[in-house]
Amino acid sequence: RDGRAFGSLLRCVLHYRSQAVLVVRTVVAGEVFGALADCWEEGNGTFGGSAECLLLSLLPVMQVYRPTGKSKNFVYLNSRSKRAPRGLG
Repeated sequence: RDGRAFGSLLRCVLHYRSQAVLVVRTVVAGEVFGALADCWEEGNGTFGGSAECLLLSLLPVMQVYRPTGKSKNFVYLNSRSKRAPRGLG
């Protein structure tokens, strides 16, 4: 079930050429968090994006987490490579 939903999400966002917001609500605790990204490319285990990307928390507390500038690891998307962790981050 989850793999199919993740695959559907990827088909809708891959190669999207603008900023997009991903918002997630947890089922048990009802927490809401998300990300703003300017890069929706399959990285196959590598990072992409720019300093415009950020993470956010909406519930239980609203907070925005911006890049510190200490690294260039902004967005991670891997659904294919078995040699690197799979997921979105």
